[in-house]
Amino acid sequence: MPVDRKFLRMLQPGYVPMFIVLLVFCIPGYFLGAGFGPWVGIVETVCVFVLFLVWRRLSKRRMRELMKYMDSLTLQFDTASQNAVFSIPLPMIVARMDNDELIWCNPQFAELDRKREFWFSTRLSDVLPGFDFNWLREGKTTCPEPVTIGDRVFRISGCVVNAEDPAEKGHICSLFFVDITGEHTLRRELFDSRAIVSIVQIDNYDELTKGLESGERTIFLASVDAKISHWADSAHGIFVKSERDKFIFVLEQKYFEQLGSFEILNEVRALPGSGAFPATLSVGVGRGGENLHENLVYAPLALDMALSRGGDQAVVKDPHNYSFFGGRSREIEQRTRVRARVMASALCDLIGTSDRVIISGHTYSDMDAIGAAVGLSCACRKLGKQANIVINLQTTTARPLYDRLAGVPEYKDAFLSPEDAEKALTRDTLVIVVDVNRASFVDAAGLLPKAERLVVIDHHRRVADYIENPALSMHEPYASSTCELVAELLQYIVQPSDVLRAEAEAMLAGISLDTKNFTMKTGVRTFEAAAFLRRAGADTITVKQLFANDMEKNRELCEIIRTAVKYRDTLAIAFSTEETSREIGGQAADELLNIQGIQASFVIFRHAGGTQISARSLGQINVQLIMEKLGGGGSLTGAGAQLGDKPVSDTADDLRAAIENYFTLV
Repeated sequence: MPVDRKFLRMLQPGYVPMFIVLLVFCIPGYFLGAGFGPWVGIVETVCVFVLFLVWRRLSKRRMRELMKYMDSLTLQFDTASQNAVFSIPLPMIVARMDNDELIWCNPQFAELDRKREFWFSTRLSDVLPGFDFNWLREGKTTCPEPVTIGDRVFRISGCVVNAEDPAEKGHICSLFFVDITGEHTLRRELFDSRAIVSIVQIDNYDELTKGLESGERTIFLASVDAKISHWADSAHGIFVKSERDKFIFVLEQKYFEQLGSFEILNEVRALPGSGAFPATLSVGVGRGGENLHENLVYAPLALDMALSRGGDQAVVKDPHNYSFFGGRSREIEQRTRVRARVMASALCDLIGTSDRVIISGHTYSDMDAIGAAVGLSCACRKLGKQANIVINLQTTTARPLYDRLAGVPEYKDAFLSPEDAEKALTRDTLVIVVDVNRASFVDAAGLLPKAERLVVIDHHRRVADYIENPALSMHEPYASSTCELVAELLQYIVQPSDVLRAEAEAMLAGISLDTKNFTMKTGVRTFEAAAFLRRAGADTITVKQLFANDMEKNRELCEIIRTAVKYRDTLAIAFSTEETSREIGGQAADELLNIQGIQASFVIFRHAGGTQISARSLGQINVQLIMEKLGGGGSLTGAGAQLGDKPVSDTADDLRAAIENYFTLV
């Protein structure tokens, strides 16, 4: 075998220079022979030459013996390596990483695909679709994900070998396949046998049974029980009725898919009910936990989420997020004055033990957010505490309301920017968030992680990333507006005479905004709240003037409406590529609902350098679910989304896709 010259030089001692030195010392012998003449030098030279020849011969013999030994050792090693490779029991391949070409495979790998007759022209992607070499390029020795070949599952280990031939491109790798089918099957069976907990609650039990005779009530509830029981049986669940209106059943993970899109919601809603409202269910499912206890914790959280979003829907909670199903019917008013009284008492206690109160609405605050903040500021004044309202004058859509309040002496120093609010925060400051429950949408979002005392008051359907663990939460999706909730609280804290006229009109403006002048999502409690504000001095004419547009805004509004087109016969979509205020976008969406046959409207417009959508509905279509697909939210009849710097045309395509997804699940 060829031997490296450098390696030979390492094996041979450096004796040649020594022989040269000896020859040099022989030269004086020619001249200083001490009576022998030059013979002394000649004899010395001959002796040195003979010694060199002997050394040279012995050295070559020793080298031949050494090379013979090395050849024998190399041959044994190569033979052992080849035998190891060919006799290894694991499937093995050698492939090029740049072009996915399969260079060689052992018989064990060939047996994995017996239909394949020739392997020399095969690419690895033909055998393992979707396989890539990124993990090898990153220096890993084991593929992070197992692969499936036929009915067997393998874990892949490998290494990279640089190509020796410069003409070859890229690298060559060796891959070994370890059969983990048994382990994978056991893991799958273990996962599939995990328990999932589901809690089902009848949303409107009292309303359904009110006025029914005993026999009729029994027959009706039995039909509801039968539907839920059959649904649980179809998923092989263990069914338990824990309370008169609540059911619990446990099923295995492998049967979860049989729950489908929770058709039980539609089946129960279709039952012949009592009164004006059909029976509706809220379902909370806990899954994905490490054990049964975690799923028992997730299920009530999911049910609370379903109820806080208005009921008539299913929510699935896992360790990472929430999934929503249903939620297409109108909320049924269920609030009682008892809850408002208890909340008012708890709120007074929190205000009384705080050094100051900071109230913040959502980004792009509107009259409902500012009006609710003003109502709470009135309560704080009555309790002798300083209150500040966070407002961003660059983005608020309630500028007319702010201008009116700024002239009231009690509100001279009441408003703060988000930055100033964070500076004013202390350990004993109470932070109240109104008209929003998503942390990222709070106008002064920087207050939330720092605030040790937090209250949330909102009427929007709860979203997955809602504000967690407040000291007090009044979340009522059945209410028309946050101003309605605050007006109810004020009735247990102050007298109508304690409310300034400007404060009463601010709250009435908030209710008017969210109810579209008392035409949308109004209940008995809405008019009771409005009556309280009217007794406090609110003037409806003044409130109407707060919504008045100038001539230029009216032209802009008409221009947007002019672009409207019908979609799916009952929807209207309009757009504007020009910079438009959120206020005008919302008003345009409201106006489109006045078109005959239109059940929901969507307006796409540019605002503050980004693209936004305002969505409105008459209640038959849940625009919140559509907007959630685009990263937004809101309520059944009013919602919106912010889509960054995406072009209006692309946003329109995304909106149509979200609408189609919504109707696919109906």
